Amino acid sequence: MDFDEALISEFLNESQEHLASIEDDFLLLEKEKGNPDSPLVRKVFRAIHNLKGSAGCLGFKTISSVAHRMENLLTLLRQGRLDPTPPLIDALLKGIDAIREMLADLTASNSRDVTR
Repeated sequence: MDFDEALISEFLNESQEHLASIEDDFLLLEKEKGNPDSPLVRKVFRAIHNLKGSAGCLGFKTISSVAHRMENLLTLLRQGRLDPTPPLIDALLKGIDAIREMLADLTASNSRDVTR
């Protein structure tokens, strides 16, 4: 395994760990309507932020773009400008699904259409 392969392997492992740890957290956010800047919101924001940065550094632009959109939604949630409604949580969960699919096929991830 060369240096690039090791970095990509580490990126895949960390990304999958981040996604696994926050998926249930998104569902819990629906119950925290009165506390938008809770530790839970900060936790999922950090995980998505780290994923976005790592993907960007490694050239996985589409993964980074999806994570960036999710990060924007979480910023609005932290600011109290959005509530953790079912449609918002559904959008965040769809973001996780899209990222998981791209992680499963990194070579095709940058050509993936995620505008839907």
